[in-house]
Amino acid sequence: MYIPKNTLHFVMQSKGGAGKSVCAILLSQYFVERLGIDNVQLVDTDPNNKTLGAFKALNVDKLEIIKNVGLEKEIDSSMFDQFISTFAESDSPMVVDTGSGEYLAITSYLISNDTLNQLADLDKEVYIHCPVNFGHSGAETERCLWALAGAFPNAKVIAWENHFFGTPTERIDYSDFENIIGKVVVDKRNKDTFERDFTTLLFNNMTFAEAADDTSFNFMQKSRLQRIKNDVFSQLDAVWGN
Repeated sequence: MYIPKNTLHFVMQSKGGAGKSVCAILLSQYFVERLGIDNVQLVDTDPNNKTLGAFKALNVDKLEIIKNVGLEKEIDSSMFDQFISTFAESDSPMVVDTGSGEYLAITSYLISNDTLNQLADLDKEVYIHCPVNFGHSGAETERCLWALAGAFPNAKVIAWENHFFGTPTERIDYSDFENIIGKVVVDKRNKDTFERDFTTLLFNNMTFAEAADDTSFNFMQKSRLQRIKNDVFSQLDAVWGN
């Protein structure tokens, strides 16, 4: 099975509440399960809600990369340089959960420093994972996806369709951007069973692996969580061509 190593994965979305951290949590667990905890680098840079960083089992580095300059927010270049350099000097994949409030500052840093091309010179690939949803903010999340794909043509972009707030009335056409290489659908499921179990998992900052060994989850709850995990992980496998 091919798993993309030597790759940097940014989880980005300008709209808050779109399911970005859930996407980062699922993606992080995918790499940990496929490659082992010691072979994956996980970073949480969200200045307000370090959701990924709260998962102790994932051994996440929590970085403060934003500084306030007057009324503006700017990247603390020394901190951002640090984790980009750490990735550049390793051969392990890195997943970075970013905050919606730092979206503009991060995109500005990546563009002004020509970061993607610099990493490409080291034979490293950059992926951008962008959640889109279909509720009242659906159009805004979709615009962010198009903006990221257009601003970073050298990145491989993966759309995460979050159906929690609603399902699409028509299929999204990604063909205008060749660098959007695939999608992962996070389905809306029964709120009294699957959704409740998954919400409990997230609320307690637990991984799928922890839940499987935890006696507070019964057999059926563990079975439903396993199905959620398998559904998402198999879609990621398909994106890599497995």
